[in-house]
Amino acid sequence: MKTNNKINIIGLTQGSNIEIFLNLINILKENDEINFSKISAYVSFARYFENSKVVKENNDIEYLKEWEIFNNSKNIELNKKQINDLNRILDNGQLWRSIIGDRRLIYGKHCKSIEHYETNLTDKFLYSLIYNFISEFENLIQKIKPNIAIGFTPVTFGEL
Repeated sequence: MKTNNKINIIGLTQGSNIEIFLNLINILKENDEINFSKISAYVSFARYFENSKVVKENNDIEYLKEWEIFNNSKNIELNKKQINDLNRILDNGQLWRSIIGDRRLIYGKHCKSIEHYETNLTDKFLYSLIYNFISEFENLIQKIKPNIAIGFTPVTFGEL
């Protein structure tokens, strides 16, 4: 017997973890006691996402796509006030830990297979990326109003 309590959920995923999240949601949907209202996911790795059969079968999900945030951030130029606001609202160390934790941002997209220690992205762009991500993520949170957030292994700046 389904409860009247509707659950809004967000998944924080990277690569193939989107399929784990969606399969979990589908299993939970079969349970007569859970009533999902809104389901969303933060996703990364466009090629995997766009070729996933599981993603294509679950078209009722609201997605926040890392690659779109990244591309949109190229067109955002922050002023000093916005940068200072970021550092005031969030501890500066917290901002940079999320960037450093995502080795792709520091060492490039091929960092898992190629050792290259020169950074490709400027601090200015990284601030724009953080600012844009926070804005987009806040919008998703306001829209979905999740009761539950599920993450797996935080390795992307958005998960960290």
